[in-house]
Amino acid sequence: KDLHQKSIENEKNITYLLTTMSQSILPEKLTASQQTFLAHLKQYAIHGEDYKNKHVIKPFFLKLKSDKSIQHTIFDLLVSTKIFNAHEPVELHKIGGVSSPKPSWISEIGSKNSTLLNSDRLNLVETEIITIDDEHTEERDDALSIKATDKKFEFGIHISDPSTLINPNTVLDKSARNNGSSIYFPEKTIPMLPSQFIKEFGSLDPSKPRLGLSLLIKTDLNYKIESWRIAPSVISTSKSMTYEQASLALNHTENSAHQMMLHLWNFSKKQMCSRKQNGAINFQTQEMNIKVNSNSEIEITLLNSRLDSRMMVSELMILFNSLAAKFFVENHIPAIYRHQPSPNLNNDTDFDLKQASKNEVSRNYYLVRKLPQTKLTAEPLPHYSLGLQNYIQITSPLRRYSDMLLQRQIINFICYGEILYSQENLENLSFETYTRIKDIKSVERERQRYWLIKYLENALNDSGSSMRHLCYTAVVLEKSNYGMKSLVQIIEFGFRQRINLPSHCQIGDEISLNLISVDTWHRTARFQFKKD
Repeated sequence: KDLHQKSIENEKNITYLLTTMSQSILPEKLTASQQTFLAHLKQYAIHGEDYKNKHVIKPFFLKLKSDKSIQHTIFDLLVSTKIFNAHEPVELHKIGGVSSPKPSWISEIGSKNSTLLNSDRLNLVETEIITIDDEHTEERDDALSIKATDKKFEFGIHISDPSTLINPNTVLDKSARNNGSSIYFPEKTIPMLPSQFIKEFGSLDPSKPRLGLSLLIKTDLNYKIESWRIAPSVISTSKSMTYEQASLALNHTENSAHQMMLHLWNFSKKQMCSRKQNGAINFQTQEMNIKVNSNSEIEITLLNSRLDSRMMVSELMILFNSLAAKFFVENHIPAIYRHQPSPNLNNDTDFDLKQASKNEVSRNYYLVRKLPQTKLTAEPLPHYSLGLQNYIQITSPLRRYSDMLLQRQIINFICYGEILYSQENLENLSFETYTRIKDIKSVERERQRYWLIKYLENALNDSGSSMRHLCYTAVVLEKSNYGMKSLVQIIEFGFRQRINLPSHCQIGDEISLNLISVDTWHRTARFQFKKD
């Protein structure tokens, strides 16, 4: 009888909660049953029918007459009561948020940092070192330098060194391991390491002494590598440039940074040519860049991956990673390598390379589609598309936990001649974060799609009064028959969409599409082929 009475009471409380929420109000003081039910509502709004306790809440919504699903209805209730933001990243909630430890680590890290800055590490504080990043980058983790000597050049590629400051299995290390990597959304960046650590100890900001890992390469005047070494260092960057500023400096002789940029460009170009001779594939894919400000205003651009400064920095990071891999191999240090097997580019009866090559977008799609996935391996096996015998990733230790692991491994070997992690340890730690990073990449893509659909929705609403369709140019990537939808890529956004096409459309053709409608909740847009 008591249980029955309590059940009736709980049902009344929950009904009252839902009634107030439908009026955009939350009761001032929630009962225990209301708090529990609210927690269920949040989980159902995130996971929908995959939520294991859905039976607890669905009965309260089944009688509702609404065009919206129960999940959509609950999400709107949570937004109206300010429990969720209108643009709540539910995708992130699905994989578990990012942990940020309490700042109890600051004094210990600060003390260790002071000691190491004054240690016997290679002192490059007086060397002119620059960073080149996107305008809003906060995690500056790589920098470049060049020093001309008698008939020689010494190029420096410098990476921030958080791994020496953060001991294994400490609070910061465990937090970074759980997070896996930084997360980049159009509306915000969620760093792997605490923002305070990055700002005070990690990011290579101008005039800030930092711990680094430096690759120093000596070349002749034709930029041919004669010798190189990797050393733990202390560095202080003198200047921070955007990619656009670096490109201007490279192309304008009167610019004060022109000579430095020119030598860095020539050196990187020589490395690129060397990789191409070894079979590297150089293709440029369209990469959409979406920025959302605090007022939810959306700006969409396509990253210019052909910008010379971007190509230069990318090439120099590849060089660092490949020479670091060589160091691991030659010194028999356990590591996690990135291996890409050779593809069979010709054996595909469903795809016509000659036809696809009519358009660079479809050609690059075909090439990427044919490349086997990169695998993590304990063996130093070749990386096909990079044209390299061995390859690791070590140049983003502020952003990726696996990079920080390998940085810790190489520095420990250089400083003490000892191996910190066994192969088994490394594999366990790396593969532990591998799934997490795959989930993060998926969430990043979903958030990009959400904001793109939102952008299209706004554009459609703005054009609604003029009664005209929005028109976009697209390239046919895959042609399907028998009623199946074909795949196209919309040039303005580098965004792919399946659509019904007339039979005369072929792979590589440029076509025009009208935007008909969007559905933000389902993250879909409907386009229609535009006849000439």
